[in-house]
Amino acid sequence: MERNVLRGYLMRPEITMAAADGIRRTVPTHRDYFDDFLFTATAMAVGEGDGYTFVRACLAYRSVVGAELGSTPPLVPPAVAAVVSDVVGRFEGRSRADQRVPHRGNITRTQLDLAEEMY
Repeated sequence: MERNVLRGYLMRPEITMAAADGIRRTVPTHRDYFDDFLFTATAMAVGEGDGYTFVRACLAYRSVVGAELGSTPPLVPPAVAAVVSDVVGRFEGRSRADQRVPHRGNITRTQLDLAEEMY
């Protein structure tokens, strides 16, 4: 429940991760959302999701983390955070003209390439 409330605050650009951590009672906010992103974004790699699982994870993580995308969450190895930051930073939503990859869910070729690069 606490995370759902904080997510609402983080959608406002004036609220930073540090400010959210100040009102939190559990693990640091950025680390929490980083873990959620990795779990959801890699579901397709282990057969538990489809392409759109990766798309949703990227959209959600980028919308919550925003300008702090390049910062390393607490207790995350910098090399791992750099890969995630790079992949999510290059992620682009799709347009109506983009073709989806057959049998992989609602994902474009460019998005699928990013997902496979992260795995």
